[in-house]
Amino acid sequence: MARCPGQDMRFWTAEDIFYVACPYCDREIEFWKDEPFRLCKSCQKEVRNPRIDLGCAKWCKFADQCLGKSVNEQLAAEPVIEKLKALIEKTAEPVILEKTVEVSRLADLLLTAEGGDPCQVKTAALLIAFVADAKDFVFVARELLEQTIISAEENEMIICLLQDVLSDQKSESLEAAIVNDALILSDSLIPDPASVAKLLTEGGKMMAELRMKKHDHHKNTPK
Repeated sequence: MARCPGQDMRFWTAEDIFYVACPYCDREIEFWKDEPFRLCKSCQKEVRNPRIDLGCAKWCKFADQCLGKSVNEQLAAEPVIEKLKALIEKTAEPVILEKTVEVSRLADLLLTAEGGDPCQVKTAALLIAFVADAKDFVFVARELLEQTIISAEENEMIICLLQDVLSDQKSESLEAAIVNDALILSDSLIPDPASVAKLLTEGGKMMAELRMKKHDHHKNTPK
C-alpha cells in the first residue's frame, strides 16, 4: 500500500529540515518539519518547533489508521518509555544521555515513515546507547525492562531486537532496522559514505540524503 504523501519522506525536500536558534542560549538546533519539540544540547531546555508541520495528520479523518494512533497520542509518552527515561537519567553519563535522546528522536521519525511496532522501537531506541558498551548488555537491558510495566513477552522481543542491532548483522526485522538506522544517524550530522551503506530502511537513507543536501545548501548560502 502506498504511503500517505504527507508523512512520506520521499516527498520531503531539504527545506523540510531547518535550524532554529535556542531562545535560552542561542545555540543552533536542527528541526525536522514534523517534530513538536527538541531538547537543546547546550542548555538542555525543551524548545518548541516554531514551524511544526504534521501534514495531513492534523486534519485527515484517517490519521488514526495511517499513523496507528492519534496525533495527541503521538505527543504523549507511554508509561514504559517514561519509566525507562527516568531510570536511564539517574545513572547515564551526560554524553550517553545526549546520545540516547538523539537516537530516540530519530527512531520516532523513522517509525512514522516506515511503520513498525511503536513499543519495541521506542523502547529499544532508548536502551541501545545506554547498554551498548556494557559487558553484559542483555543483563543490563533486562534489569531495566523488568522495572517497567512491559510484559515478559515484549521484554524478550526487545532483548532480541537489541541483540540483532548490536551484533551488526542485517536483521529482517523492521523494528531492528529502524533502531539500527537511528543509531547510525545519531553519530554524525552529516553521515559518511561508509555509514550510509549500513542504513537499512528507505526512511534512513532519505534522512541521510536530506541531511547532506541541507548541509550543502546551508554551507553555500551567503551569511
